[in-house]
Amino acid sequence: MSPRALTRNPLMASRLNDFSDDFDKGASTKRRVVDPFYQSRSQKRMRRHTLKMLPSDWVSRFVRIKDGDTGKVKKIDFSERKYLIRPYNSSAKKMLLMTSRQAEKSTTLGNKLFALSGMRPMYTSLFVSPSAMQTTVFSRTRLDDIVTVSPLLQAMVTKGNTWNILEKVWGNMSMIYLRYAFLTADRIRGLAVNAIFGDELQDLLVDNMPVIEETASHQKDPIYVYSGTPKSLDNNIEQYWAKSSTMTEWAIPCERHGTPKNPASWHWNILGVKNLGLSGPICEQCGGPINPEHPYARWVETNPGDPKRPETRPEFEGYRLCRLMVPWFWKDPGKWKEILEAYERYPTAQFMNEVLAVSYDSGTKPITRAELIRACDSKYTNDLAQVSELAKTHPMYFGIDWGTGQKAYTVLTAWCYCRSDDALQCVYMYRFEAQEADPEVQVEMIERLVSDLHGKYIGADYGMGFYQNKRLTSTFGPQRIHVFQYAARLPMKVAYSSKLHRYLVFRTPLLADIFHALKRGKLRLPDWEAIKEPFGSDVLSIFSEYSETMKMIKYDKPKSATDDSFHAMVYGVLASFLDHQRPDIITPTQDRSAQASDEYTLFETYAQDVDSEEMENPNQWG
Repeated sequence: MSPRALTRNPLMASRLNDFSDDFDKGASTKRRVVDPFYQSRSQKRMRRHTLKMLPSDWVSRFVRIKDGDTGKVKKIDFSERKYLIRPYNSSAKKMLLMTSRQAEKSTTLGNKLFALSGMRPMYTSLFVSPSAMQTTVFSRTRLDDIVTVSPLLQAMVTKGNTWNILEKVWGNMSMIYLRYAFLTADRIRGLAVNAIFGDELQDLLVDNMPVIEETASHQKDPIYVYSGTPKSLDNNIEQYWAKSSTMTEWAIPCERHGTPKNPASWHWNILGVKNLGLSGPICEQCGGPINPEHPYARWVETNPGDPKRPETRPEFEGYRLCRLMVPWFWKDPGKWKEILEAYERYPTAQFMNEVLAVSYDSGTKPITRAELIRACDSKYTNDLAQVSELAKTHPMYFGIDWGTGQKAYTVLTAWCYCRSDDALQCVYMYRFEAQEADPEVQVEMIERLVSDLHGKYIGADYGMGFYQNKRLTSTFGPQRIHVFQYAARLPMKVAYSSKLHRYLVFRTPLLADIFHALKRGKLRLPDWEAIKEPFGSDVLSIFSEYSETMKMIKYDKPKSATDDSFHAMVYGVLASFLDHQRPDIITPTQDRSAQASDEYTLFETYAQDVDSEEMENPNQWG
C-alpha cells in the first residue's frame, strides 16, 4: 500500500502518528490502534507505512483551501508563511495567539483542530467563541467548507457519524465540540475534552475562563490554545499576554547595520508603527526596506523567564501576528496602501488593535477613584455593631456574590434607607477569605448575620451559588431569597422567569445604571478608609469597552483582579427594589413614562415573566 493510499484509507489515516512531546522530526512516536482484534496485523503494517510528519506537514498534505481570486482549490503553502510554522508545530501545552484582523487567525485554529483530530485517534477538542454567530461561522467556513474541498479530509469522515454545527465526529472517533460563552459558560459544563481552543479571547469574560478550562482538568496533558485581537491594556487578552506569556515577537533583521556576516551586530526590528514605509515595511532605525521573509527572520521570546529557573517560565507560549508580516499585505502595493490609509483614517486605538495587534489604552473606567470616594459617607464605618443598631429601626437588604475563594471571593453587602435624603446606603461589606471560603462556613455565617440583622430580602448570585442558595432558601423561604442571573440580551433590564425560577438581568445597561447612581449620590457607600481594600479596589478594577461581538459596551476586569464586591452591591440594590421601586436609579428601557411603573411591578407581584427565549437562549445550542 502506497503512502498516498494509506492516507486515503479512513482506518489507516486514523492511525497517523500522535504528536510527540517535542515535535522533532526524529522524535519517536507512539502508535495507537483503534480495534485490538487487528492489533498485531496493524502494527506490522504501521511499521512499513508510518508517515512521520509535523502538524504543519500534515496540514499541507491533508488540507485544501479555496482561493477566491482564482476560483481554484489550493493547498496550504508555508513557504510564504514561515512565521506560522512554529505556532503550528510547537509542543507548548498552552498557547496564546494575539493577532491583528486578516492574519489567518481563524484558519490557523481550524487547521490545528484538523491536525489534532487526524493525528490523534479518539481525541476530543472544544472550540469556544463569545457568540452563537461566531461559532456558527467558524463551524461552517473553517471546518465544513474546508472538508468539502479537501479529499483526504473527506476520507476521514465516516458516513453516519454525527456532523453538525455543534459536534463533529471523525472516522477515528476523534471529536470536535463547538460552543459559545459570553456572560455564562453553562453551555460548556459537563463536557470532558483533551484540548480547548478559545477564539476572540478579548470578548470572553475572565470569570468564564475557569469554567471553560475545567472541561480539560481531568486529562493528563491537556492543550489550551487561545487567540484574539487585543483591545485595551486592561482587557483579558492583554493580561494573558503581558503577565502570563513568553511575548514572542517576529524579529526581522536589517543588514545595513553592523558587519555583513555577524547577525548579532545587525539591527533587529519588531514590527510596529515605526516600520510603516511608503511602499512596504522599513527599518525603524535607518528607514531602508526590510523583508519579513528574510532567511534570518525568527521568533524571539521577549519574556522567556530565567533559563536557569524553569519555574519562572511563563504559563503560555505567546505569539503576536500583525498585518505587516502577512505576505499578501506587504507584497501587494494596493494592500499596503490600504494599511497606510487605515493609519490616517482609523482612531489610534483601532489601528493599534486591528492592524498591529497591539493593546492600546482605549478602555474607560466607568467610575473614577475620586467619584467613588465622593459616594462614600464617613458616618458609616462598616462596623457590625453600628449596623446592628440601625437594623433595629430600618429594614435591611442583603446582596451576595458567590465565589470559590480562588481569584473569586464570596462578598456580602447590607443596605438600608437610613439617611435623611432618598439615597440607599450601603452600611456593611464583608469578604469571606481563608477558612471562610468553605461554602458550609459561609452559609452558617450568612444565616446568622441575616437573622441577627433581621434581613428582609436577600439578592443572591445564581452563577456559583446553586447549593448555597438552596440552603438559604430552605432557611428563610423563597419570599426572602431572590436569585439573579445576568443575561446578554433582554427586552427589559430586569424580569422574572417562571421557567427558570430566577430573575434575569440585562447586564450591560443595568451595571451602567448602578455606576451612574453611585456618581449621582443615589447610592452611598461606607467610609472610604474602611472599604478601600478590597471593596473599593474591586469597583475600580472594572473597565468598559465596546464589544464587536455583542455590538454593545462590555464591562469586564483584568485577569488578575477581582470585582466581586461590585456585583454583591448590585444584588443588594436589586433586593431593595422589592420594597422600594426606584425608576430614578434603574431607568426604564424605553421612553414610556406612563407605563414605566409596569416594569417595576414585577418586583412586587412577579406577574411579568420573560421566557429564556427572549434573551440569548441558554439552551439553544446545549
